[in-house]
Amino acid sequence: RVSTLTAAVALQRTAQLRKGEVVLVTAACGATGSFAVQLAKLEGATVVGTVGSAPKVQTALALGCDRVVNMSEEDLGEVLRKEFPGGIDVAYEGVGGKLFKAALENLAEGGRLLVVGSIPTCPHHASPSRH
Repeated sequence: RVSTLTAAVALQRTAQLRKGEVVLVTAACGATGSFAVQLAKLEGATVVGTVGSAPKVQTALALGCDRVVNMSEEDLGEVLRKEFPGGIDVAYEGVGGKLFKAALENLAEGGRLLVVGSIPTCPHHASPSRH
């Protein structure tokens, strides 16, 4: 229920999503992302979703994504610049890092960036600090 409510409030109340807009949903197969994809489609939006692996591509398409960006094979910023040159109207961003940057850099004029979470990253083989 919380995931559904998060997506609904963010897209409908905060972003005031309108029919015909382009929406980017990062982590489109995640708990809140999957609901965001479906709600955006119900509102009549074109939905671009990101996934982290090939097996999730078909799931994202089944949820309603019009275009799925497999982050293990494609660069989100490059895809958005090439395929959506007018920019994205709404970014539903729950990953952070380079996806946040790509979303921000590709917002259309008057676009809305919704930050609904982030995935903390830490370097591999990190060792605790000794002070």
